[in-house]
Amino acid sequence: MNNDVSEIETLTKEIKRRLISENLSPDDLGIVVPNNSTAKLLADYLEDAKVPYRFKNDVPLNESQIVLILLQPIKTLVRGCEVEDILAMIESGYGGVTELTMEQIENYLKHLNLFYDIQKSSLKNRKEKWLNTIEKEIEKRNSQLKGTEEIERISEELKDLRELKKCLGNIFSLLEDIQKAKIEKGTSVFLITESW
Repeated sequence: MNNDVSEIETLTKEIKRRLISENLSPDDLGIVVPNNSTAKLLADYLEDAKVPYRFKNDVPLNESQIVLILLQPIKTLVRGCEVEDILAMIESGYGGVTELTMEQIENYLKHLNLFYDIQKSSLKNRKEKWLNTIEKEIEKRNSQLKGTEEIERISEELKDLRELKKCLGNIFSLLEDIQKAKIEKGTSVFLITESW
């Protein structure tokens, strides 16, 4: 409990500092606490510091949608880069902004025989296989452009494939960053997630 109190004191000071020095409003900040007693303790400290606050979504941490989204990259690595976890990362926005729908992404992965790929794989192997397969398909479509009347359809498919490759490249890059950070002792989770 003593550790909790010192952590909450430090957190309260940091919140107040950021509100003042970074010209933030209390609505710009969110704090996740593990239980109601910690929330009440934090509320007391925020009240003493004259920092406005409100409780929101008293959903258990392990059921919180935002927490599940934040943990998805780590879950993906721990479970062996399974296809469904990579798709969940795309759906959660880790691949960046994309015009492709999840249905289109799944259809391309099925067409490329990646959707039904072996369940577990190392990040390195999954990345190499997927990005190389997509690159080969892009090259194939580029060569088809020269000898066909279906230029518009193939051009659209090329655009989609490049978008898919970029999206997956972002995800694999993020996963590599997390994997590297895991190796370096003492790296804070907050420093890792800051770039997300």
